[in-house]
Amino acid sequence: MIPSGVHTFTTTLQSALTWGENVAVVGQDRDTTILQAQAPFAGAAQQNSSVVNINSSVKLSNLTIDGAYVVQNALTAFGPGSVHLENCRLMRGNRITSVFGRFVPTFLVRNCIYTGASNGADQQAIASINGGLFEGNLLDRRDGQGAGSSLTFGNGTNITVRNNTMIRPASMSQGAAISLEPHAEPGYDNFEITGNNITNGHVKIGGGFTQLSFQLPMRNIRVVNNTFNNAQIWILGPRAGSLDLAGQPIPVGLGVNMITNLTLQPNTFNNPPAKPPIARDGMLSV
Repeated sequence: MIPSGVHTFTTTLQSALTWGENVAVVGQDRDTTILQAQAPFAGAAQQNSSVVNINSSVKLSNLTIDGAYVVQNALTAFGPGSVHLENCRLMRGNRITSVFGRFVPTFLVRNCIYTGASNGADQQAIASINGGLFEGNLLDRRDGQGAGSSLTFGNGTNITVRNNTMIRPASMSQGAAISLEPHAEPGYDNFEITGNNITNGHVKIGGGFTQLSFQLPMRNIRVVNNTFNNAQIWILGPRAGSLDLAGQPIPVGLGVNMITNLTLQPNTFNNPPAKPPIARDGMLSV
């Protein structure tokens, strides 16, 4: 057990802490057991710095991980093991607060708090995953920093996101609270978003990142029984004349039938009249 207190680290290695295989780290109290770097890292060798790097199966509980003094993220999990976070606080970071990389096979994040959003991007980013539960967490972006999502996926199968609260300031209401972005194979399948309370953000499905993005299947996605406050569901696809991020034109017809078996009811929308519950941009086949 790590006792209460602010535990700072001055190592010149890539991260302040690196944990390997099959480790369980328990703090005495989430609000008083704090891990952080002592001072900003500097130099090209430190560009991937995180307070915690996870290389294999790890369970963390009753801790605060503060990324105030790192170049990139508060927490970075590379895999190949699973990640279990319970009753933790994850905060700040210069880019993304917490990242689960493409070699993390499964995850569980429960009863955690995300505050003090990163300066640049998402609070929690999750890459290629085959099985995971994100449940009962608070993602608070009311400090208004950055422009990223509260929770972003690069692809995923057998995922449940349920009973979370996501709060964003009104100035960020055009951003995504939950973003399902098609970045890599195998795409999405059996993905449920349910019971969440979302304020000033939307659930985004799809998007124009590369031409590959519009060839990846997004199947069996359920967005049901959520409460949206000044928030929407966005379905994004290519339109005629659209360009990908490399500036290349997207071929006509690419993306047709990319999203299949999509369930979007029932949900509760507490929106102003000018904001329809569901917005479809280009993805006319849905």
